[in-house]
Amino acid sequence: MKTVAVLRQGCYHVTQRSFAEAHLQTVTLPHDLEGFAQDCVKAGRYGDVDAVVRAGLNLLRAQEARRVAFTRMLDDAVADADANGWHAMDDVLAELDGIIAAAETKATPG
Repeated sequence: MKTVAVLRQGCYHVTQRSFAEAHLQTVTLPHDLEGFAQDCVKAGRYGDVDAVVRAGLNLLRAQEARRVAFTRMLDDAVADADANGWHAMDDVLAELDGIIAAAETKATPG
């Protein structure tokens, strides 16, 4: 086992880990984010700043996955349009106007 010490805000966080597990990454937070992270810990929502950072990275990973899925959907739509043809905006708007007019006529008592 290897003892790993990390200095945070003037105090050491010490854990025992095997040498293979002792991969540490130092992250410097701006004062506003450090304060926010400490507030989250003080409020009891997280056990320590590491947990706050992990939660933030998990949210970022989820957001990145959504961005990748959205980009893939756009690429698929372009490929479909290339294969099956595009619709002119004027044609789409005219069709929508017709749908709206029909709905308004149907909704008007008379």
